[in-house]
Amino acid sequence: MRDYSRFDGYLNRLCEDIYPQPTDDGHTAWAECAIGHLRDDLGDMKTVLDVGCGTGFCSDVFQELGLVYKGITASPEDRRQAKKNNVCVSLGDMTYLPNSDGSIDLVFARHVLEHSPFPIITLMEWWRVSRRYLYLVAPAPDYWGYAGKNHYSVAGKAQLEWWLDRAGWQISGHKTFTTKDEMYIEVNPTYNQANVRDVEYWLLCEKSEPIRE
Repeated sequence: MRDYSRFDGYLNRLCEDIYPQPTDDGHTAWAECAIGHLRDDLGDMKTVLDVGCGTGFCSDVFQELGLVYKGITASPEDRRQAKKNNVCVSLGDMTYLPNSDGSIDLVFARHVLEHSPFPIITLMEWWRVSRRYLYLVAPAPDYWGYAGKNHYSVAGKAQLEWWLDRAGWQISGHKTFTTKDEMYIEVNPTYNQANVRDVEYWLLCEKSEPIRE
């Protein structure tokens, strides 16, 4: 028998690593740019769950696209701020979502998966609650680095693709956001553009059968 009490103990210890991420102009601009890139792929999507949403700062962008917005955060303070702003945000864990199976058209997660100590399990949970789509925005290790407080699973694109396959996600659209992109330059005009680096991977995924090897 698996002893989940020990597992819970390990998770409680890791919770001590969680830190607040104040909203900043760079993250906001890049998040809005990534969501805007989704515009032509909305199809029949009607609802979105923004996992690791902070204060729900992306809610207006999704609502402008015609999606009913829900967010979830692990931060009580962010949830309180969202409530003050009349944004629908719940308190919870990204790997133990309160949503029922297949209840959300689109799961959106930007700079979230790297905070999971068990990314495949987390991706499987997102597969469970999604009716069809996941939009994953993941940090490129070449730019952000592999190590950091509460960063357990920063991965290159090939590793991300394998995790997604194993959890039952098939990539249907992708873009690599780099330091030569217009929005990056707008936020960091002094960056040396001769040194082009990947910043984020934007991966639109559809539910499929998990790959087993």
